[in-house]
Amino acid sequence: MTPLNKKIAIALHQANQLAQAQAIYQKLLQQTPTDADLWHRLGVLYLQQNQLEKAQDSLQKALSYQQKSPMLWLHYGVVLGLLNQHQLAQQSFESGLSCQLTATQQVDLYYHHAIALNKQHHIQQALQSIAKVLQQQPHHVIALNLQGTLYLQYNDYLQALHSYQLATQLKADFSEAWYHCGLVLEKLKRYHEAVNHYQKAISLKPHYINALNNCANVLVGLQDYPQAIKLLTQLISVEPSYPYAAGRIFYLQTHICDWKDYHATVAFLRQGIAQQQALISPFEFFNVPASPHEQLMCAESYVLKNYPAQSTPLWNGEIYQHPKIKIAYISADFYNHATSILMIELFEKHDRSQFEIIALAFNSKNDEMTVRVKAAFDRYIDVSQYTDLQVAQLIKSLQIDIAVDLKVHTQDARLGIFAYKAAPIQVNYLGQASTIGASYIDYILADRHIIPPQYHTEFSEKVVCLPHTYYVNDSKRPISSQVFSRSELGLPESGFVFCCFNNSYKISPTMFDVWMRLLQQVPNSVLWLLEGNATARQNLCDEATKRGVAPERLVFAPKVASSVHLARHQLADLFLDTLPINAHTTACDALWARVPIVTCMGQTFASRVAASILTAVGLPELITQNLADYEALALKLATSPLWLAQIKQKLQHREQSPLFDIKAQRIAFESAYKTMYQCYQQGLAPQAFNV
Repeated sequence: MTPLNKKIAIALHQANQLAQAQAIYQKLLQQTPTDADLWHRLGVLYLQQNQLEKAQDSLQKALSYQQKSPMLWLHYGVVLGLLNQHQLAQQSFESGLSCQLTATQQVDLYYHHAIALNKQHHIQQALQSIAKVLQQQPHHVIALNLQGTLYLQYNDYLQALHSYQLATQLKADFSEAWYHCGLVLEKLKRYHEAVNHYQKAISLKPHYINALNNCANVLVGLQDYPQAIKLLTQLISVEPSYPYAAGRIFYLQTHICDWKDYHATVAFLRQGIAQQQALISPFEFFNVPASPHEQLMCAESYVLKNYPAQSTPLWNGEIYQHPKIKIAYISADFYNHATSILMIELFEKHDRSQFEIIALAFNSKNDEMTVRVKAAFDRYIDVSQYTDLQVAQLIKSLQIDIAVDLKVHTQDARLGIFAYKAAPIQVNYLGQASTIGASYIDYILADRHIIPPQYHTEFSEKVVCLPHTYYVNDSKRPISSQVFSRSELGLPESGFVFCCFNNSYKISPTMFDVWMRLLQQVPNSVLWLLEGNATARQNLCDEATKRGVAPERLVFAPKVASSVHLARHQLADLFLDTLPINAHTTACDALWARVPIVTCMGQTFASRVAASILTAVGLPELITQNLADYEALALKLATSPLWLAQIKQKLQHREQSPLFDIKAQRIAFESAYKTMYQCYQQGLAPQAFNV
């Protein structure tokens, strides 16, 4: 071969005619196997073809003959990084930096050095390397973007934002930097600005999947459901199999009571679950009319894909010996949230002679309820800045006996904490009315109404049945002394007032059919609903019109303080429950305000909650087994004032019922915990039991 052949090979390589260039490189190397430059060029060619092992081998051969080439070290380090050998990649870049360098070579090596350090979680050192890049080239937008990412990982949000914004100023069409600005602004809770930046990224790159998804999520938080649906629909058009997007769209449509294709979508989602497709998350699926077995399949598939059990659990069978049983309640909801509203008195009344209770809070929200919660616990630890592993390690170091997950699959859930199995006993309670579907959760707290024996096998956890109801309540909840007139709340001065203060996503078209028939059968009656969002309100009014009911007969109650909301309940005559998700906290609200509830019991946990609550308050006669009986019972109560008055009379002493007897509930919970603890102390596997 003549020197001309090498020139030809290089020219072919530069022209991206890789196969021809490769053939000549290989022939040349047969003649001159010690030519480092040829091995280097062949290695780069293999890198371009993503043949990483061949690239590594060729570059290693080049380095055996030449170790003073910074570009050779650079390319070798890049290949090692792509092979996830990040420490070796770091060393390769450092070898390159020890060579004689041009300014450009120094920039390239320090940039990739920062990447390798970042991959090893050496954030501070990575920041030092990227700073050297920017000293040489202050307008290096890719380096600025990486700097922002490093600051973001360091939780230095303002510095991260500064880096990203500078990158967008220097390169206005830099979609990734606009997206990253959105990420930081979301972290800073500047949600409207985050949306604007995500939308800018999408305008520059319409198929930007992460930007579409994140922007939709922020819009959901801002309750702009129509726009969120639009973005998720766009996302699916780009990536039809994007995990859980289809279910997300359905869930958001229920928020705005958009019921077109409702039944077809339900059938599609149920079929997907049967085929173990990642169409819908467990939290969103439990709003789908489905069976307990389908819910189990959905949860197990979701957990396996997203939160599998860690191969090495942190708890290895140790038997802790404490003077008191250590219980950790783990949640993001230790503020004015339904979870704390219901559980606060249980926290306060726990027997401190037998139990030490610890709160692990991974949401930094603070309000008057947070103050009360903090006072209720022996220890309150803010772990909002901890990783899942760090929280799990904390649980292990505290030697927690029983870790109670109060979130399950709901918003802000951190199931990854429990995947490390840091506590000997892990319990599912209250957060979501369904199974978690995880092998590392040992028990679920329920009752015989919620989960009768025939459904025990549809839960991944062992079922613990409390004696009355699994629900707890705060007997100190105040009802405002404010007195309302019907007219000031938009209600007719006379006529029967049906109400349902459940969130709009719980209203199904099937249930709405029943409600509209009731309005038609009860003259001058109205349906009093919670004001959710403007779109839901308009859609419900339109749906009423379709069913022959004047939209004026729907009255919407704006959201107000809890005590005021309880006070205005007293103008309602009867609470109409929903299906497939019953009223939960809202059922307790109504009964606490002495408003009777009619419910229809389904098969799933979420569809049996109101039945459990009504039984515990002494009103089992208000439980029905099908919608025909539900409708008939509601009609009878609405047209039989004397009987309705008798029902309401039973609620005059509702605080004496098991539903609101916090002492009895506390004893039941503690008995359950002690039985779990004894089983663990004896080295026995978790088992179902009744308290």
